[in-house]
Amino acid sequence: MRLTFTIIILICLLSVKLVAQGQLIKGNVMTQEDNQPLAGVNVVLKGSGKGALTDANGHFSLTASPGYDTLLVTMVGRRPSAVAIGNRTTMTIYLVLATTFLDEAIVIGYGSQARRELTGSVSSITAQQFSDVPLLSPDQALQGRAAGVLVTQSSGTPATSLKVRIRGTNSLNATAEPLYVVDGMPINTGDFSGFYLGGQSLNALSDLNPQDIASIQILKDAAAAAIYGSRASNGVVLITTKRGKSGPTALDIKAYEGVQSVPKLLAMLSGPEQEVLLNEQRTAVGLSPQYPDPANATTTNWQREVFRTAPIREYSLSASGGNQQTRFYLSGTYFRQQGIVLGSDFRRGSVRLNLDHWFSPKLQFGTSLTLSRALNNRINGDNFINGVLGSALFLGSHIPVRNPNGSYALDPLGSASNPVAEGTETQFDSRTNRVVGTAFAEYRFSPALQWRTNIGVDNLVLKEDVFYPTTTLNGSRANGSGRSDYRQNFNWLLESTLTYSTVLRQRHSFTALAGAGWQTSAFETLTASATNFPGNSISRLTAGSVKTGASSDGATWALTSFFSRLQYAFREKLLISATLRADGSSRFNQDRRYGVFPVGSIGWVLYDGKGQPNALLSFLKVRASYGLTGNANMGTLTNQTPALGLFGVGRSYLQQTSLVPLQLANPALSWEKTRELNLGVDVALIANRLSLSANYFIRRTNDLLQARQLPLTSGFSQINENIGSLQNRGVELEVSFVNRPQSQWQWQTSFNLSFIRNTVTKLYGGTPFSVGYANWVQEGQPVGAFYGSQVARIFQTQAEIDALNQASQALYGSTSFYQSANTRPGDIQFKDLNGDGRITSADQTVIGSAQPSFFGGLANKLTFRGLDVSLFLQFTYGNDIYNYTRSIGESMSSQYGQWTSVRNRWTPERPSTSMPRAAQGNPNNNTRISDRFIEDGSFLRLKNLAVGYTLRISQLRKARLRFYATAQNLLTFTHYTGYDPEVNTLTDQSLVAGSDFFVIPQARTFLVGIQLGF
Repeated sequence: MRLTFTIIILICLLSVKLVAQGQLIKGNVMTQEDNQPLAGVNVVLKGSGKGALTDANGHFSLTASPGYDTLLVTMVGRRPSAVAIGNRTTMTIYLVLATTFLDEAIVIGYGSQARRELTGSVSSITAQQFSDVPLLSPDQALQGRAAGVLVTQSSGTPATSLKVRIRGTNSLNATAEPLYVVDGMPINTGDFSGFYLGGQSLNALSDLNPQDIASIQILKDAAAAAIYGSRASNGVVLITTKRGKSGPTALDIKAYEGVQSVPKLLAMLSGPEQEVLLNEQRTAVGLSPQYPDPANATTTNWQREVFRTAPIREYSLSASGGNQQTRFYLSGTYFRQQGIVLGSDFRRGSVRLNLDHWFSPKLQFGTSLTLSRALNNRINGDNFINGVLGSALFLGSHIPVRNPNGSYALDPLGSASNPVAEGTETQFDSRTNRVVGTAFAEYRFSPALQWRTNIGVDNLVLKEDVFYPTTTLNGSRANGSGRSDYRQNFNWLLESTLTYSTVLRQRHSFTALAGAGWQTSAFETLTASATNFPGNSISRLTAGSVKTGASSDGATWALTSFFSRLQYAFREKLLISATLRADGSSRFNQDRRYGVFPVGSIGWVLYDGKGQPNALLSFLKVRASYGLTGNANMGTLTNQTPALGLFGVGRSYLQQTSLVPLQLANPALSWEKTRELNLGVDVALIANRLSLSANYFIRRTNDLLQARQLPLTSGFSQINENIGSLQNRGVELEVSFVNRPQSQWQWQTSFNLSFIRNTVTKLYGGTPFSVGYANWVQEGQPVGAFYGSQVARIFQTQAEIDALNQASQALYGSTSFYQSANTRPGDIQFKDLNGDGRITSADQTVIGSAQPSFFGGLANKLTFRGLDVSLFLQFTYGNDIYNYTRSIGESMSSQYGQWTSVRNRWTPERPSTSMPRAAQGNPNNNTRISDRFIEDGSFLRLKNLAVGYTLRISQLRKARLRFYATAQNLLTFTHYTGYDPEVNTLTDQSLVAGSDFFVIPQARTFLVGIQLGF
């Protein structure tokens, strides 16, 4: 840090010159498109370090020294302009919008930079790219639109979490999600719910309105993200919201209405077929049939009972404008999405006010504030047997919805709930009130030196109430069951930065940044529960006569940071950047509290054809970076101190309280450390209309934060340690093209493609372990590998089985069997991989991986006069899915509902080589984890298709009226047999990937909308 401040002081001293008397230059800076004055524009005498800022009316004045005859005029979002002075003393300068790929202003941490000057890897997404898409949360906008960013919307439940991985999974136990920063405020993300609803989790990002977003920048490599230090190892997502512009007030009205439906239903057996199968299962193991008259069984299509056509709608109103002193953006939005599964519903209302005010050309004040309130009617689902969808697939089709007396029917021989009862009777309300806001003050001592202070707040309050009436399976066991949770997370931030920029001798450009920040987050929770209610009409806990629990908890963490960045350019050819950040975290012991994260990057512009618009090659730059970032986000909401020894309340005895040790201290615990090398090239062709950016990276994460198992005789089950390492390496490609903007028709296309390889390089003692349903963590394998048995074939005769059993008994004794004593013809033979003559756990191996070989997206937009058509494709290839849902639907061993694929099951009369026999109790364990249920998860999806038409209203100046229609998830091409190939049962767990267990699919959506702007 001392070195950085010394550099800043030296630059300031070097820029001080004795200036001879020169001529006074006055002028105005205006917008090219509508001749409006621009305030806050930098007007610098090129090479001298002297300059001025335009005032509220776009005026400037400065004295030109002898020998300097060029003004360099710059402003974020506008193309820079170099203006020759000549003999002029007054001038008007027009700045055009930065429309080319290279002139695009990229928001980076604590500043912005033209893309042509970047030495790090940054992907950008603009609001125009998702303006016609019905988005609930900002992370949905990332899907398929940026190279190296894999976004999995693992469930179709409204407001559920998405899994976002930037350049692979970088942690095993700490968070692998990126840091989200909204207008300079690192915000709360993740699931704050205290309820377990299977694999579903709440998405804190769903409190934010995507309609307010102006742009999203994704900082992917260490050079781009290291300014955020200890929270940057998983990448950083910078969200910039819309702000007002000088001019008449602009009013925008947007509205859309649509319908959603399930794209696909699984084929299930009819009621008579189900009862025939159940009888066959029993007779196969010597039991008597249960159903005497299967032909007269009822048939209930449980999927049609719980899936529905659901509405989706959004209405928004925004106003923006102002003058050269004060500008504003004000919006209000109402969004509602009813889930396609019975009982699910999400509603959100939000308002936003962004304000900028210039007290003078040097002093600016601004705010960004959003308030939102959301109501989420949740359901049990995804990885939940007694959830609405889980019960619909578990319960056989031979069971009716209701009994003759009107009560909900259940299978007396099974354990599944009635899905209609679960969807209509259970009351589960999650109410979120949230405030996210920042306020800043910025003072420009000169065009070169500016100071900025930013204060941010993110306050999230979540109130959840659940009530299971006696008409549900859970409620019937306790005569009604209820629980209430209150949770609050208050997050505040204070940061201050000093930035100095100068140009020396018309060839050396410097920008130096130094800053400090303090952030604290406090979490509180209060919960209570009760049972034995007098009826189902009163769900307040006070009505429950048995109070089954009440507790409170909380945790706080704090972060102190010092950061700096130095950027240097020589003749706009050689680009050098160095970043240093030091973070001190309360999560660690005092001796290990601070981590230092340095990064360096370099770029060389091999060709820049600014003055040659007709040349094939417009721009060519190579760049490289290497640096260190960190991760400390380990633990739970109520335990933010993984390094400290903790005590908690033990069990009471005779109403006497006690304290017990909960966590063993580890004073040596420290940060996860990620070192990354990035090599990149940026190319622009055909007058910057065709651009290409390619990156190769290798990222190694060491000192992984993990819980090491301890012998229970120690009094603890585990201790948190830095053990293990990971590696991610890959190649990213982004291509964009736009035809000539003067044409009557315009074509814009963008394409991205990513190849990423993830490898676990080190585990404690080299010992692998299982996680989730079928995932396996092992050195040399990727995170998300699957582990299990391999299918050889289906036994056709008893003689085959007897021969293998006899060989096994010859080796291991008379009690040994090749597979099982109960193996019969029609059962699966699994491979004896180690050749020892019997099937054991030693014959299991890696049978697949959830990691794709490559993934990407393709976007196209065609415009002809007022007509526009846009299309967006998303794809992944080479990933596997463990279809646990199918393992239930093809089990043929219990009361569960079965898929129609079991019609091809093995029987003595119809020997099958693909589907095993039906046998109650699964005596051969045919449904064990094996490659039988590993499926190809590759898919190509037409994610969005939109058609719109824009009318100009001559009676109203600059008024536009646009109508459009959008289809979402219109077509999916895949070999996967489940509902949806884009699936993951446990979204919130880094190590679990690619499993499907009763996951609610994404909806197919059709909507029409209107946009009116004037």
